[in-house]
Amino acid sequence: MNTQQKVRKIRVLTNMDIFTFARNSRIDVVELDRLLTSGECSKRMEHDVNHFATKLGLCPECLERLIHQGGCISCLCGWSRC
Repeated sequence: MNTQQKVRKIRVLTNMDIFTFARNSRIDVVELDRLLTSGECSKRMEHDVNHFATKLGLCPECLERLIHQGGCISCLCGWSRC
């Protein structure tokens, strides 16, 4: 799943509009708009989207709900962080 698809899915899952998403995730609105129209984004933008997904309790790889186990968070897709 690319960053553009992740942003769209997070916005649908959380019912956020583009400006609320940008404000809550601290992503620049202009850069977010460029991502959604052209698909281009910086490594920083990709990192920020993944970080925001994790803050929401979503896997940054597949955007499914994260599971807390023994001090770590993980996903059924294989992603984990301790």
